[in-house]
Amino acid sequence: MTVVLLAVALALAAAGWVVHPLVFRRWGLLGDRTSADLLNSESRKRVALAALKDVEYDHAAGKLDDRDYAEMRSRLEREALDVLGPVDGDALPPSQPDAEAAGRAAVRSPVAAHGCGFVNPGGSRFCAGCGTRLA
Repeated sequence: MTVVLLAVALALAAAGWVVHPLVFRRWGLLGDRTSADLLNSESRKRVALAALKDVEYDHAAGKLDDRDYAEMRSRLEREALDVLGPVDGDALPPSQPDAEAAGRAAVRSPVAAHGCGFVNPGGSRFCAGCGTRLA
């Protein structure tokens, strides 16, 4: 009789040992550590930067003429700066002129133009348009 009770107690302790992390982990995952505003800003930032990259590729491929490229790039840069400001901590005032905003954008993310016409991000060692080594 004592052996049976000891076996049952041991089985219950083993079952509790296995089930405990599953139950309490589930409760622990219910709270989100990252705020929804930060996740929303991060996703908007990724979309804005991807749109800028698509415009660069379309212009390099000849799908956009220079006038459309300049218009779309300036609009997308303004949108990207609106998103990047709150995420990165230095938002531009909405009343700031476009020329000054473009100057701040150039300082924030320097670019390296290449002979093939592709504009590479600052610090690039190779051209993303043609693959040649940048100086």
